[in-house]
Amino acid sequence: MVSSEIVHAVADKPEGIRHGPMSLGMAYTKTIKGPYRVLNNKSPVFNAKVMGELEDPFLWKDKRGYHVVFKDHKGKYTDEWGEGVLAHSVNWINWKIDKNPKPTQNHPVG
Repeated sequence: MVSSEIVHAVADKPEGIRHGPMSLGMAYTKTIKGPYRVLNNKSPVFNAKVMGELEDPFLWKDKRGYHVVFKDHKGKYTDEWGEGVLAHSVNWINWKIDKNPKPTQNHPVG
């Protein structure tokens, strides 16, 4: 739970709430109660320096492997700010951007 004092302090900044490059890590557990094991030698799986600014990942697994759709915050993969991007992995760590990265009605996700 986030402390209301922390939220209040951020919201009171004169310039408003800002963001910076976001990197995302992953952890694994057999049950929701843990213990959790951080993957990728505790390094980000989605690293802003390598992949650009991305956020709001939605991840899932099917018989073909692992998949993610994330928001391309700068338009690195689609040339459109905020567009969704589709990527795939066989191990949750190494991700390959889809050859047609923009998920559409005619390009099924997964």
